[in-house]
Amino acid sequence: MSLTRISWVPVKADVDDAALAPVQAAGDAVAKQPGVESIYHGRVVEGIPSLYAVTTFASEDAVKAAESSSAFSELEGILAGLIDTSSAQPYTNLVSLNKPFESIASPVTRIIAIFLPASVDKADFIAKVDAMEAAMAAANLPGFKGNVHGWAANQIEHPSIPGGPAQVFVALAGWESVAASEASASAPGMAEQQAALAAFGGIVEVNHVSLTKA
Repeated sequence: MSLTRISWVPVKADVDDAALAPVQAAGDAVAKQPGVESIYHGRVVEGIPSLYAVTTFASEDAVKAAESSSAFSELEGILAGLIDTSSAQPYTNLVSLNKPFESIASPVTRIIAIFLPASVDKADFIAKVDAMEAAMAAANLPGFKGNVHGWAANQIEHPSIPGGPAQVFVALAGWESVAASEASASAPGMAEQQAALAAFGGIVEVNHVSLTKA
């Protein structure tokens, strides 16, 4: 079963394209490792200067093999010189997506992470997500390319989620532009769908990213 590693790294404000060139080269080397099906990486469009990488692996063993490779160690070493942890810590989620990420690859990817209480009814939550995604598909939203989603393999501590480590749900949507993504919030029926998800009491983080395939 394929697994997708979604990584976020805050970087120093002065990191430019020249500084990121070694990151891209090292990422290209990781993409050639056995069991790595694809890597997409790029900058967050707005907010904290940061990078995302969306890496799809053929299996859990492929994840472990890639992460123990010299190519991956080289990539981590390069990133160590760029990371800025003064306001946030980097994080990685290993997610089982319901569809391949490549099916929605687009000029802009909206990445939503929802941190939920450990006691959340996952089946009920997914039912609401499926209803929202069906409504988005039926609305023929301009610039919309599709959704994928899944649960992170590990729970994490979140200061705003009581009762122990939080469940993490990740949703990714492909869009032609940030403007198209933001305009979708006011489409008919979207407010009701969002309210149904908000009722679960999660903390939502949203980023728009311009991702390029390694």
